Amino acid sequence: CLMTDDQIAVLKVLDAVDGEFIEHSCIKCERIGMEKGRFLAVCRELRNMGYAELLPLFDLGDGAVCGSAYARTGKGDALVFLAGAA
Repeated sequence: CLMTDDQIAVLKVLDAVDGEFIEHSCIKCERIGMEKGRFLAVCRELRNMGYAELLPLFDLGDGAVCGSAYARTGKGDALVFLAGAA
């Protein structure tokens, strides 16, 4: 599977779907120095490849939905692990 540098960078920074906490995309964009529009486009590419999925974010105080963010699927976790980036 050939992936672009952007896809690899985004996949590495995404949180695992089954993790306790998923950060908002804005924080991840800043961390890797990628424009938000490009970051989200790459997330959609990864989603279409089965490496990421879009999940709702919940407020820790009242449990209300407060947005959404992409997270790495088990398939994405396996790819990151095999690439030695885990």
